[in-house]
Amino acid sequence: RNQPRAAAELFAQDRFAEDMNVTRETLWRWRRDGLLKTININGRHYITAEEAADFKRRALAGQFAKPARRPSRVEAQQ
Repeated sequence: RNQPRAAAELFAQDRFAEDMNVTRETLWRWRRDGLLKTININGRHYITAEEAADFKRRALAGQFAKPARRPSRVEAQQ
């Protein structure tokens, strides 16, 4: 009943961004949009290994896909 829980493996957001090959700003947008859940510990954001795996699985499945947009300058030329 009061057994200690196993500590989840945590990744600093910078390490996760590096692993995903994206910027910190992209991670911020993903957090803002509710696509990625983080844990705030003393003002720093961390991602659990479970959340990282779930995020990657959903991304590979195309859950976050949007139609590609053409640059506005291309649209203006036509």
